[in-house]
Amino acid sequence: HMIGDLLLSEVASRLHYVLGEKDVLARLGGDEFVLLTKNHRQDDMSQLATSVLSCFQAPFMLEGHEVYISASLGLCSYPQDGQDVETLLKNSDLAMYSAKEQGRNAACFFTDELRAKINRRMKVEFALQKAIRDEELDVALQPIIDLKTKRYSGIEALVRCMTEDGPISPSEFIPVAEESGLIIKLGDWVLEKSCRLFKTLPNYQEGLKLSVNLSIQQLMQKRFILSVRSILKRTGFPPNRLILEITESIAVRHFDYIIATLQELRNMGVLIALDDFGTGYSSLYYLKQLPLDIVKIDRNFIREFHYDHAQPERTIVKSVIEIAHSLNLAVVAEGVETVEQESLLQSMSCDYVQGFYYAKPLSVGELKEKLITDF
Repeated sequence: HMIGDLLLSEVASRLHYVLGEKDVLARLGGDEFVLLTKNHRQDDMSQLATSVLSCFQAPFMLEGHEVYISASLGLCSYPQDGQDVETLLKNSDLAMYSAKEQGRNAACFFTDELRAKINRRMKVEFALQKAIRDEELDVALQPIIDLKTKRYSGIEALVRCMTEDGPISPSEFIPVAEESGLIIKLGDWVLEKSCRLFKTLPNYQEGLKLSVNLSIQQLMQKRFILSVRSILKRTGFPPNRLILEITESIAVRHFDYIIATLQELRNMGVLIALDDFGTGYSSLYYLKQLPLDIVKIDRNFIREFHYDHAQPERTIVKSVIEIAHSLNLAVVAEGVETVEQESLLQSMSCDYVQGFYYAKPLSVGELKEKLITDF
């Protein structure tokens, strides 16, 4: 506490250097400060915000140690952004959290657009809480095809959220679930629901595998391995038929932490896939170091690679397939939508494909019909 108080005192001292004579600086609580200024023009406020952020560029010297910190600023104006202190503080707080999302040392003005964005996020979070509680979620299933046999080799489970106002896109509710902490409950629900649904498929006994996506929050929780074991035991689902997918960005940013967790999953018999390969900043080093079984090439490489101008994409895809095979990894190409794409991937010895050319994400009923009629 002593060091923290000393740091806050040093921060206040630096801030006083950039304030005008009539500006007021007060500590609101914790590590939050409030600055009152009579700058009414946005340009003046922007300039003051820049000056405030510059206070955090140099390290703070605390008992002989250099300490680096950053700040996030939320700015709002009276009377347009609030008629009373409570409203002004609330709106500047919303702007501050928006600044935090931009990264270190950022400032953000409160706007009507920001208010609408925050309100929408709160509405989505509330709807998601209700959907999890009342089991209003659903799972869509997209087939994965073996390119050699042209038969289904597996199914990827994709969560869907329906509300009274209609469906919410996964691209919208998944980030909200991650930010709010709901992703843990959501992830457990999806895994258990998918395992139970999968066992009802007519081709279940033929070796089909189930793929389920993981979030970093799931991987980082201490009880994750125990949770997976419990779900597999409750559902009677065989571990060697389960593929858990992590994105490339998760693998790179949290490499040291997740490698032990992934290895423990593989020791259980669960297969591990690296999803969206090629979209982030990983090197091929991670393909060798991570305990993987499958690499999934991102759809952005596949979308246009059958056109003449897409020679670089074809070269990259071919190289990834060859390197993956040299490491005994299977390869899935995502986003296949045309016969030309399929033919090219076949010529490159890609193992599996997935995309709208074969099937969009299906309901359980639709998938059962396809399994019976198509195969």
